[in-house]
Amino acid sequence: MERARDQSGNLWDWIHDEGPKESLEKVYCEMPSFFVTNRGMVAAESGSLIKLTYFVGLLAGMFQEKNVLFEVVQIQQWKGQLPKEVVKKRILKVLGSSACSEFRLDVWDAVGMGLWKKGIL
Repeated sequence: MERARDQSGNLWDWIHDEGPKESLEKVYCEMPSFFVTNRGMVAAESGSLIKLTYFVGLLAGMFQEKNVLFEVVQIQQWKGQLPKEVVKKRILKVLGSSACSEFRLDVWDAVGMGLWKKGIL
């Protein structure tokens, strides 16, 4: 849990030092969810889901302390049952491959959720 506190502090430092220069008013965060799959069971048994949920809580508190609105988005709200590959294809269609060339792993979901919040995806 100490590592999660350190990471939330590091994130704020990065946002402050390297992030957008305009005022940060709102942050959207996907709420961790349990899925009844082999991968979901492994995550649940390892405690990863609890740790991730704790980290989301730390982030919510940190942003609230900094007067930044923190909104949690349920996976089912923004993408429903869509597989990552489908989300990725939709993002590529909207942004183009050059804009997405350096995206890795969960960046696709973060960008997808942002586009969904803007009403684009």
